Amino acid sequence: MKHIKKILAAGICLAASLYLTPAMAAYEIDPDYTMKYNDPGKIEQRYRWHGPYEVKSVVLSDGEAKYGNYKYKVWYPVQQVGRERPRPLVITLNGTGGSCDKDEPIFRHLASWGFVVAGNTDAQTAPGFSAEWTLDQALAANQDSKSPLYHQIDEKEIGIVGYSQGGAGAYNTLEGKDGDKFKTMVTVSGVTESIGEKLHLPVWIYDPSKVTIPVFMAAGTGILDRKLITPLDEMKENYSKIQSKTAAMGRRKDADHLDIQTAADAYITAWLRWQLDDDIYAKRVFTGKDPEILRNPAWDNAEVRNPETTQPKQTEK
Repeated sequence: MKHIKKILAAGICLAASLYLTPAMAAYEIDPDYTMKYNDPGKIEQRYRWHGPYEVKSVVLSDGEAKYGNYKYKVWYPVQQVGRERPRPLVITLNGTGGSCDKDEPIFRHLASWGFVVAGNTDAQTAPGFSAEWTLDQALAANQDSKSPLYHQIDEKEIGIVGYSQGGAGAYNTLEGKDGDKFKTMVTVSGVTESIGEKLHLPVWIYDPSKVTIPVFMAAGTGILDRKLITPLDEMKENYSKIQSKTAAMGRRKDADHLDIQTAADAYITAWLRWQLDDDIYAKRVFTGKDPEILRNPAWDNAEVRNPETTQPKQTEK
């Protein structure tokens, strides 16, 4: 019954999303997007570039009715023989009209930093059920001796990343049957309450106060994010409601809804490296006496919250 309700909600979501401006439509990410940015942050520069791992991919399923007829694909790091160890898993949720095929370059980038990255072709991810199906298949492959993912996934280190309406999907996934399996969440220009109300999409409305795991919220300062998708006041309200002792938020300057995934990619990578792989260099973006995100001139309205940081807030530039 729960999945039936979610499927009905997805149908409503699809119908309403047809009224959204064409500017919000997903586009294919340039494989050379990392060359576009001149990041001022030293740590940001490091995680902008590809990591040390070669990356391969495998399709878990394609067009199976029990998984919503979507394609499910995983990108994973090729580890040195004799030094293999289970790697953190990141489940991704697309924005409206998006797919893992269009976003492949950012998934490859993340996998190059040592993550197993799982995506799909669900273009209406807000209900969250495709995230559940992605997780089910990835964990099954981890136990399948015939799969290249056999024993490659650390099942205690799982994160979820949601872009646009996928942000709502991430919240909904945390409230679903597998919510307790996730250790951290990232929302990238996640839809906030006002747009869900305007479009009469209850599945886009969620309760941040139910979230207790660490969260990083990123958005852009462009007009679509600023006025429609992720207004600053609502982003701050969501941030204040999150119950986790560890959280961060920030808005990348000169980025809008269509390019925020690539613009914020370096800090998203750093966040996941810290949260899921205990990377002590990456954590300096968000912790300590002088967190890099708070002094990075490329970011506005940055805030951090964690037991190791004495400076709680950045003055808007």
